[in-house]
Amino acid sequence: MDFPALPFVLRLAWRDSRRSRGRLALYGAALTLGVACLVAVGSLSRSLARAVDQQARTLLGADLVLESRRAWTPEGEAFLAGLGATETTRETAFSSMALFPKSGGTRLAQVRAFAGRFPLHGRLDTMPPEAVSAFAAGRGALVEE
Repeated sequence: MDFPALPFVLRLAWRDSRRSRGRLALYGAALTLGVACLVAVGSLSRSLARAVDQQARTLLGADLVLESRRAWTPEGEAFLAGLGATETTRETAFSSMALFPKSGGTRLAQVRAFAGRFPLHGRLDTMPPEAVSAFAAGRGALVEE
């Protein structure tokens, strides 16, 4: 396509923009900054998703987590058995109140009980370190700060 009037149109547009070149520059800068922010947020989002994907096993402590607010039905149990897992761990979790006898204060606490080995991936770091073996043997509880 040939546009013989293009130089004339560009000269006319340049002449008409004399009074508002500052506004044009401001709008151009705002548009550039907006696009740069969108690109940065998208890049951060992809980077974060990639990092979570790479560390998901350790963060979850397992390969797969299935949750239900109700007891598993026989059909659900059959489905779980059909997945072919070599090792499973059951968790029961509920909220409760914890009493601190020295101060008499109470706090909301999340209680989690495990039947089986936990975590299946990664390791528990405790203070003192021997608390992990006592917990794994079913003697005692671990308290998170």
